[in-house]
Amino acid sequence: MDRWDIIIIVVAGYVAVMTLVRLMSSRHNQMLVQIREQLTKQLRKKTKTKTKKKKTKTDDQPTQEDRGAA
Repeated sequence: MDRWDIIIIVVAGYVAVMTLVRLMSSRHNQMLVQIREQLTKQLRKKTKTKTKKKKTKTDDQPTQEDRGAA
């Protein structure tokens, strides 16, 4: 192999590696966005269930008026 063949192989290798790195980086960012969306959905769902539980607990407890009437 002469000098030009080596230069072409090195340049092709560099382009291939840089392309792969960019693809992996964009996929990484996509995965982070998806995971963040899933986490926010789960947190919203969890807070909704907590507020519903609190409302049902406070509704089940007798109030001062109920205690006096009994």
